[in-house]
Amino acid sequence: MDGPTFINSPPVGSDDLDFFAADARELYRHAKEPIFLFLIIGGEGILMHGSPQLSCQRECQEQEEHLVTYQLTLPGNDGMVVASDQCENMKPEQGEVRVKNLVRKVFFSGRFAWAYFGGALGPIFAEYVSRNLVDDGIISEGDARTIFENCGNLTLAEYTKTMTGPAGKSEVILACGATKRIFRATISSPMTTVEIAAADHPCITGNYLNLAAFLPTRFYSRTMSVDKLTSLAAYSIYAANALEPMYVDGLDVAIYRDSVGKFEFLDSETCWRNAANTDERIRSFFQVASNSLGSQT
Repeated sequence: MDGPTFINSPPVGSDDLDFFAADARELYRHAKEPIFLFLIIGGEGILMHGSPQLSCQRECQEQEEHLVTYQLTLPGNDGMVVASDQCENMKPEQGEVRVKNLVRKVFFSGRFAWAYFGGALGPIFAEYVSRNLVDDGIISEGDARTIFENCGNLTLAEYTKTMTGPAGKSEVILACGATKRIFRATISSPMTTVEIAAADHPCITGNYLNLAAFLPTRFYSRTMSVDKLTSLAAYSIYAANALEPMYVDGLDVAIYRDSVGKFEFLDSETCWRNAANTDERIRSFFQVASNSLGSQT
């Protein structure tokens, strides 16, 4: 296209709007030159593709729809690992651009650990579970699930009384270290937990579309030790952060060892540093492999 081109078309009716929008997206996606599309409505309004205002609106909409938080719950042969990033994107009262915070999303008491992801209900729910699910070594898995589900009612009641606006969809994971069972639920009233049949597949929650999910999907095995699972989970979250730093950041790792009988946190900085070292070793391996192939030619 050597210069500006004006395209005149018949009036667009309401039945044509969906088609027009889809067609415009395709034109914008494949264009090699800047394209501006003008839609004049009743001679009074102009909508323009490519304008800073619409670009900002698209960006804000993408932030709304993007899944924040990347979590892994991995049973092993001698325990269990629950790992999560700490990213939280909050929209301020004034303005449209979200602000990133780092918060803890993994909690535990004795043999039970839980984590949240999604909308605004998660932090409230986690606090209620922390108050009510106190594992003294006697509480059964069934009782823990009942307490967990009841906290959904408490969470919804508090949010309705004290907050305004939509809460969004919030989901939670309950991990039972002693049995290595994993339960998942959407925070609601009433609330029902559903067991995840882990088998030999990793439990990936939150931003499961992040490309770093390839790592546990490819390498996870239920026969792995807690130490190996820790390395896998930490590196996967480290890689997820490298791919999408605005939506995945920070690290918390809680582990359950059968020999100990309760969950405990590992040092996040050490896990992150080890993950960075793993990343460097992988890069070095490919360099060595490349050099080896070069010497054979």
